[in-house]
Amino acid sequence: MNVLAAVGHSFVGEMFPRMFLGFFEAFCSPPAYGLIADYFPKDMIASANSFYILGFYFGQALSSFSTIFIDWFGWKGTFAFIGSVGVLVGLAGILFIVEPPRGKQDNLKKSSFLATAAKQAKRSRI
Repeated sequence: MNVLAAVGHSFVGEMFPRMFLGFFEAFCSPPAYGLIADYFPKDMIASANSFYILGFYFGQALSSFSTIFIDWFGWKGTFAFIGSVGVLVGLAGILFIVEPPRGKQDNLKKSSFLATAAKQAKRSRI
C-alpha cells in the first residue's frame, strides 16, 4: 500500500492506500498470535509474544529515519522505498515461513483445565 501511496496524485489517491494499509494491518496480529502459539511450547509463548510486540516499538523508533529518506528521495520516493522493502520482506515470509500443524504444541496432560474438559466430554458421551 505504501507503493500505491507513492504514485498517488491527489488527496483521494493518497487516502485510500493509507486507509487500506490500516485496515489490512488490523488483520495481522490474530494470525501472528496463532502462529506463535503453534511454533513455541507453552512455557515460551509469553516471551515469543513479547518479542513480536517489540517489533512494533522498534518500527516506530526506526520510522524517525524516514525524515532522512524524505530529504534524500522526497516523500514519494520514501513511500516507494519503504513499500518495496515491505514487499520483499513479505515475499520472503511467503517463501520461507512454513505454517506448522494446528495445535502442534498443545498437550492436554500439561493443562489441567483442558484435561478436565476432555474427561468430562468423554463421560458425557457414555
